[in-house]
Amino acid sequence: MIRRTMSWPDRARSFIGYCLSEPFYRAFSRVPSWEVGLSTHEISRLTYPHSPLAGRRAVHLSDLHLDHYQPRHDLIVATIGKFQPDWIFVTGDLLNVPEGLPHVFRFLSSLRTIAPVFITLGNHDHYSGVPIDQYCELADRNKITLLEF
Repeated sequence: MIRRTMSWPDRARSFIGYCLSEPFYRAFSRVPSWEVGLSTHEISRLTYPHSPLAGRRAVHLSDLHLDHYQPRHDLIVATIGKFQPDWIFVTGDLLNVPEGLPHVFRFLSSLRTIAPVFITLGNHDHYSGVPIDQYCELADRNKITLLEF
């Protein structure tokens, strides 16, 4: 096993960069109108000729980073509802900061009224500081399946 270590100046530079950037990141996360990086997304339809899945529909969402609930999230739920999916999969990076947890589960609960929801956690979810047990508890309470590995 090769172990790479950072030199002391590189560690100091990394730490200082983190300390300087984290407050700005938190500030921008709290003000929804400052949200950066919004883009329009294309909805694709794939067909798979596997007979057990014929006529079934699934929706896949990823990298929500949902730290605040916005009116556009209701529009996303409405759009997904029009597709009448059989399953909804949300894979990783549900949030960035612990304060986003109620907003994430509000959104997932809205999706749950459409179809069964299956979620996985991503690196941002693990680094957010929210204990895994809390994700499990909220998923159980909201009848959402948390896929663990």
